[in-house]
Amino acid sequence: AQTPRMGGEIQYDIALAKVKKKRRKRSSRTTGIKEPSRRTASPRPSRQLASPWRVSAASGPARQPVLSDGTLIVHEKYSLHVLDPESRRRYPLIQTNYGGSPAFHGGAAHFPGPGRWLRSVDLRTGRPRRSPRLQVCDGLLGVCADTLYAPAPDDCLHSIDLPSGEIRWSQALGKQVIGCAPQATAGNVIIMAEEPQPSGDAANHSGWHLAAVLEATGHPNWSYQPEGQLSRDWVVADSGIYTIQRVAPSQQRIVAVDPTNGEPLWRFDVAADLAAAPAVTSELVIYGDVDNRLIALDAKSGAQLWEGKTKGRVLTRPFAVGDTLFTADRAATVTAWKLSAGRKLRSCEILLSPDQQGSPAVTKDWLYITDSHGDIRALPTSLR
Repeated sequence: AQTPRMGGEIQYDIALAKVKKKRRKRSSRTTGIKEPSRRTASPRPSRQLASPWRVSAASGPARQPVLSDGTLIVHEKYSLHVLDPESRRRYPLIQTNYGGSPAFHGGAAHFPGPGRWLRSVDLRTGRPRRSPRLQVCDGLLGVCADTLYAPAPDDCLHSIDLPSGEIRWSQALGKQVIGCAPQATAGNVIIMAEEPQPSGDAANHSGWHLAAVLEATGHPNWSYQPEGQLSRDWVVADSGIYTIQRVAPSQQRIVAVDPTNGEPLWRFDVAADLAAAPAVTSELVIYGDVDNRLIALDAKSGAQLWEGKTKGRVLTRPFAVGDTLFTADRAATVTAWKLSAGRKLRSCEILLSPDQQGSPAVTKDWLYITDSHGDIRALPTSLR
């Protein structure tokens, strides 16, 4: 006595079109007319055009994907969704014990397992790989070349050779607390650390500073005391360490630091707070602020080179492919810019999952993004 029904919700517009019904061709059996035989010519090879695609991954908003050794990885809370971008085949789901971001290298994910013991898992099979028995901190593992830099709960920084699994050196850091994954540049391993402050001591705000140890031996090299409270939205590059510092309650400043000796190179006071971490190319430092401005600075001098306007506040770190810069904002717009001039080239409508310190994975031809539903999407760099 029931009338079953089906319903659902959809977004965006549905395009409807009429298709002309094709007339069925009468066969020679019914007409009695034999068709002349034709030699079947081999089809001409047609150039396949890149087509966007979409694959279900996370169950909701997640980090922007990481492209590592031919696999795409989306980090969602305590899960790693792994995908082959060529076949779109999904590999086994990898479960993590902590919520921090793993490090990826050599087709494996490295993160703390039960009891904080270092765990290495093959991205394609989900099976454990050999790793040194070492306790590490969650979300603070950094990889450079074939080396994993791993802060430990016992206040040590370990340098691990990933091909062999051997510990190269271990450096005691005292009572310092590590705030970000260590990064290597200019022969140094750069860490952002905080020393415990005496009760009531407000000097240097929170106590965060930069320190460098030699990449070869782990011996301390230099330290940098910031002018204000350090943000974790930093960038470490060969040209410099670009830090974000709050020098007043309503004033942020970008300070570039020399990675060889820790000396400041230049300073730039921003007009409004940064909405996400900046991006650095060989010549530019680019950031988006909360007033929907996109600013490009000269990486060597800190001079402003150009300014653009985004439709909404940027959701991720800007990212570049060659001479093209891409931004994604809250107005559900992905925009391509002329990197050298800050001129808008093209755009498409899509809402990305916010990731203040990350950015979509990019190749010469493709943008791999995590949308607001947690799906992985591939867009040609032409944004067709």
